[in-house]
Amino acid sequence: MREAPTKRREAIADHRWFDWVMAVLSAWLIGGAFIDGWAHTHGQVDTSFFALSPAAFYTGFLAIAGALVGALVHQRARRGTWLQALPPGYNLALLGVAIFGCGGVGDMLWHTFFGIEKDVEALFSPTHIMLGCGSWLMVGGPFHAAWQRLTPPEGRWPQHLPWLLSLTWMLSTGTFLPQIAHPIVYLWGGGSVPRTL
Repeated sequence: MREAPTKRREAIADHRWFDWVMAVLSAWLIGGAFIDGWAHTHGQVDTSFFALSPAAFYTGFLAIAGALVGALVHQRARRGTWLQALPPGYNLALLGVAIFGCGGVGDMLWHTFFGIEKDVEALFSPTHIMLGCGSWLMVGGPFHAAWQRLTPPEGRWPQHLPWLLSLTWMLSTGTFLPQIAHPIVYLWGGGSVPRTL
């Protein structure tokens, strides 16, 4: 009878550890997106899809995908079912991996056939919208996990940081695409080329 509470405590500790892993890897992904966005804005983009500027973005994706798929395979062996293998709230993040993966392959094909996008096209191409949606679901994993837990969060404030960081990364993802509407960053009246302060 005493084994069940012990296993529950171990599962909660595993979930909290995984929340931290996902929050840190999400910072890598979002940081890479902003590095790539800066390169597009400042004309530092190579004509090839395999350029240096999106490397941090795509390696961040590979790190998140590796963590999710690795946890899925590892926990599936312990729990015996695919649907319950990931901690609660991370199934949406896994869906984000699939959407991002399709968007990444589509983006490579888009760049091969249509070239590198410029100006507004760089933000609103269909493949970039897929990448944004997939990113939003992936980085939202710790927040979704905290939302789905049956018990309210306990303990000191550092235990709340993963879902707060996750919420920050979700907001950053949501504000990345519509950044062209910012009146200070992009001065449409000053010329056709966007400028960053």
